[in-house]
Amino acid sequence: MSGMVSRTRHAPAALGLLLLLTAGCGGSGGPELIGEFHLDDAEGLLGTGPGLSIDPDQSVDGGGSLHIFADEGDRLVNLHEFAPGAFDGEFVSVSMHMMSEMLGGDTSFDLWIFPAEGSPRFIRQLCGDIGRTRDWQKVNLSFPLVEGETPVKFRTAVHLEGRGHLWIDDMKIRALDAGEAAGQE
Repeated sequence: MSGMVSRTRHAPAALGLLLLLTAGCGGSGGPELIGEFHLDDAEGLLGTGPGLSIDPDQSVDGGGSLHIFADEGDRLVNLHEFAPGAFDGEFVSVSMHMMSEMLGGDTSFDLWIFPAEGSPRFIRQLCGDIGRTRDWQKVNLSFPLVEGETPVKFRTAVHLEGRGHLWIDDMKIRALDAGEAAGQE
């Protein structure tokens, strides 16, 4: 009988701990994945043409990557367009791996936001230290949403100002709240 009393005495504590742990999983629950593009193949890729290919030999995960060659500089490559579905968040975060070779000028990332109502808009952000010749680096960018804006579609693009080579691999797009966005900076 004492064993039974012991178990029931600890059951409320165990139940309380379980409820506390699962309560942390409610709400935003951290960044919400709304788009993922491995860039191991050209499926769904908007940009095509000379200087754009899938490179099976360069990759972070061993599956290949998107290779962009800009022979004249000032090249814009549309990557993907997707509908994220319903999500909560005040920011959209884009993370990807990038590598460059003899790349002159700046590299920027564009996020086009298509709201349910109103005109589309885009935000361009510099991809930090991507340029010249760099090995694989993880690039994290955060894009603020306008209060009350309900995006129904996004388009991603990359802009190269100079000549050279750029590889992109494993792009993930997440929705996050302001606190999570501040933690990424």
